[in-house]
Amino acid sequence: MRGLVLLVAGASIAACSTNKGTQVKATTDTFADSADQVFYGVEAPFENNGIKRGTLYADTMYVMNDQTRFDLLNGRVEFNTALGVPDGSMRADRGRYDRRAQTLEGWGNVVVKSADGRSLKSPHVVYDQLRDMIWSDTTFEFVDADRVTTGKGFETNTKLTRSGCKADCRVNARIAIPK
Repeated sequence: MRGLVLLVAGASIAACSTNKGTQVKATTDTFADSADQVFYGVEAPFENNGIKRGTLYADTMYVMNDQTRFDLLNGRVEFNTALGVPDGSMRADRGRYDRRAQTLEGWGNVVVKSADGRSLKSPHVVYDQLRDMIWSDTTFEFVDADRVTTGKGFETNTKLTRSGCKADCRVNARIAIPK
């Protein structure tokens, strides 16, 4: 009887143990496992010849590809002029700065604001530092004083003073009617 109990107990233990390990539930994509470094609560100033050209803020920053690519979560960049005067900002749910291509890209609720009040909203925006242009091939809303422009695909300068719409362009504006 004692031998039978030991045999049943041994078989039960053998049946419960496998070499598969604990199964991990698949979640959303993460860069944490392949990042060179991971930073939390980031505040990084950009300076050129001792002049503050901007500040980068992010909840999380993943440093990738030998410090040539930076992936951001809940990121914001505040830009300054060559004299250090605030010039505008860009905020996005996710972002990427590529030092090689010199582009800053944002996805999900991207908002670009100029210092004088113009704003651009889109699900995806690219700032091309070499061309000094902001562009995208997706939907957008551009607000300039009393005028709102919407469409698909745009290109503008960094001051948001010139803009071009590629498709489905609509402009809504207030018009003062004389009495």
